[in-house]
Amino acid sequence: MSSATNEMLNKDNSFERLFSLIYSTGFRLTGNHQSATVLVKKALHRHENNGGPEPAEAIKNLCRVFIEDTANSRPKSGVCGSNTPTRNNSRVQEALLNLEPGERTAVVLRDTLGFSYAEIAVVTLASENDVVIKIASARYKLKKLLVPTAV
Repeated sequence: MSSATNEMLNKDNSFERLFSLIYSTGFRLTGNHQSATVLVKKALHRHENNGGPEPAEAIKNLCRVFIEDTANSRPKSGVCGSNTPTRNNSRVQEALLNLEPGERTAVVLRDTLGFSYAEIAVVTLASENDVVIKIASARYKLKKLLVPTAV
């Protein structure tokens, strides 16, 4: 996790701050408030018997639940992910929803939360090389979606 993310959590390690970070990450992954809420509940439910989650562990659980859920219900065609973007989503969020779930998870962890490639490999249960490939692929796709082509 980036030093800025760690610093933010260490400065005010309240449940509200942790929940806000987890929820915003869930929204980036799902693109939908209702789905983000369900995802966060599932991730936090894994900690019910162990007290409050550590920030990094909560993010790991959130991403693992997202990956498991999308692997079990991945659509065969169209936009990847389980949600259709709403009118209020930004162009970046809409572009994120066009990524395959593994790419989306890796790029959100790297570019939003500042996780290292090694940390992302641990979270996603992939090799570090696979993480590098997923992030490069995701960034390429995002660039194609977000940067208008020259005429």
